[in-house]
Amino acid sequence: MLILVMMKKIKILLNQIIPTELIKLMRKTEIEDKSSPLIFNQIGERVKMMFLSSDETAHSPYSLIAGRYPKNILWDRYNYALDTHFYTSSNIFNIKNASAKKYAVLLESQVIIPHIYSKAKKNIAYLNDNFVKVFTYSPELLDKLSNSEFIPAGGVWYGTDLWGGAAVEYADKNKLISMVASNKSMCRMHIYRKQVAKHLIPNDNVDVMGKVVNRYVSCEDIYRDYMYSIVIENTIEPFYFTEKILNCFASRTVPIYIGASRIKDFFNSDGIIQIEDLSIEAIDRALKQCSDKDYCSRRDAIDDNFNRVKKYLCTEDFICDKHLEILL
Repeated sequence: MLILVMMKKIKILLNQIIPTELIKLMRKTEIEDKSSPLIFNQIGERVKMMFLSSDETAHSPYSLIAGRYPKNILWDRYNYALDTHFYTSSNIFNIKNASAKKYAVLLESQVIIPHIYSKAKKNIAYLNDNFVKVFTYSPELLDKLSNSEFIPAGGVWYGTDLWGGAAVEYADKNKLISMVASNKSMCRMHIYRKQVAKHLIPNDNVDVMGKVVNRYVSCEDIYRDYMYSIVIENTIEPFYFTEKILNCFASRTVPIYIGASRIKDFFNSDGIIQIEDLSIEAIDRALKQCSDKDYCSRRDAIDDNFNRVKKYLCTEDFICDKHLEILL
């Protein structure tokens, strides 16, 4: 009887294991076909298929920026026989096809994936030896790697079909200040953002949105009609800026900003209200500046930033515009 029970358990276990192992074997299948179909974009330019290994962008299969699609790249997440590879975050330590040209991209904040950045900083030789370029915003990696190059930590969501809004030459604003916040508490700035949002709920001049108040909104809702928007990044580092502030520039909204300490290296500071003191009082002081008159006085800077942000719309396009050789 005991033997029969054991045999039954073994049979059940095998039925569970074998399909999984077969799938793993299929994934390890040697792919020899390096060819790809001829694909062209809407203006007749050739689109190149490239292999992408990126767990963090699994929700957005065709782009590193959800809602935007590269002009000249079509990602293939299966065919590692292709001659050009891109890897993001943890995937950079699991490369395939040694003969392919490989590029690494580190976009996520260090406070969200500290273990990945720690591993990267301990494996400088590996990154130098295995990748043509390592694209990142991290000052430490930009300094230590001979093949590193700056890339912003996000693109522009505003103006896409997925997120809403339209980037127009002139915006007719009729509301004062917006703020969006989630319920996340994964890092210090998540917590601070929630504290600020809850503090401002009673403020008649500020419309607080997002999960923190159970109000899901699109980018159009957050930015289109507002002269100002409170923007708090996930971390404060010299070059770390994301869609949070880029969406403001694309919608002609002035950011009340806590984030990249060197944002003024990239954008017109007259179109930004930058806060360095992490306190509720600092936010309140900044809000006192906000008015129709103040917004109009910043018009030239708003126009300037609207034009500057165009090169940051899509991460892949930002890379390829500077490195046309990737598309060859």
